[in-house]
Amino acid sequence: MAVAICYCFTKEDKLKPTEAKANIDRYQIELTKSWEELPPLFITSSVSGAGKDEILNFISENNDHFFKWKKNAFYKKGIINPNQSIEGHFGLITKPNS
Repeated sequence: MAVAICYCFTKEDKLKPTEAKANIDRYQIELTKSWEELPPLFITSSVSGAGKDEILNFISENNDHFFKWKKNAFYKKGIINPNQSIEGHFGLITKPNS
């Protein structure tokens, strides 16, 4: 199973939009020198809450993939039966309230 990563640019509220875009564009250009495909990128602000829902959705989606993979691995090893839940065995971050 691959490990999910993402890039989070914080303090979105501290820069003008054009400055933030220029900084992120430069960063992405550097990343493309060593990455074939860039990971998801989030622009966040704790002041305005920008990016919060997007990051929580990313985490939730990856938790879903992880639990499906882990449940299958546990089942194959005989640790659990196919109908047993494993969510109690791991910390779970859920989707944000709509």
